[in-house]
Amino acid sequence: PVVVLIEKGDASDRILALDLGACDCLPADICDQEMAARIRAHLRQKERMDHLRQVKSDLARLALTDSLTHLYNRAFFDVTLEAELARSVRTGKPFSLMLLDLDHFKKVNDTYGHGQGDRVLQEVAKCLGRTVRRTDTPCRYGGEEFAIILPETNAPQAFTLASRIHKSLQALSEGFNLHGQPITISIGLTCFAGDNTISPQDV
Repeated sequence: PVVVLIEKGDASDRILALDLGACDCLPADICDQEMAARIRAHLRQKERMDHLRQVKSDLARLALTDSLTHLYNRAFFDVTLEAELARSVRTGKPFSLMLLDLDHFKKVNDTYGHGQGDRVLQEVAKCLGRTVRRTDTPCRYGGEEFAIILPETNAPQAFTLASRIHKSLQALSEGFNLHGQPITISIGLTCFAGDNTISPQDV
């Protein structure tokens, strides 16, 4: 908070200070106790505003984040995909979309329980987060399905990323006690080239 002290001046000076962003405008000869009390009041108000901004930020994040995996959720995916499609049309630069589906996941839930199934989903989400680039957008599409939006990425580049994901999941599978049942994933990808040409490719 900005508090302005004015030694001399009329109302126009105080109005100007407030219009320029000051929180308060006080005479320079104000007593120390009153000045301290006013500053404390402004600081309390700032703390309340900071808290409200943090709550708002947390609520916005929760609205766009899957609570289990902490990846972006389906709503964020839909908005981001539409924006990336529009950007690709506008710039002519390609982008790729990858859809991932855990194989036989129902068997994991039925055999080992939903708690273990949730842990598998969480670890897969962490694996995706470590493998993709910072510019990519990994999302939980629904259930055991995930999606990754890859800006400025052609089909061969997306295929390379899909191969890395397969290798990462192969290593991850060894950390689960599923009695030899591997964690595998099916991946489909497609590339939009910015000229309405879509080249699908299955992995």
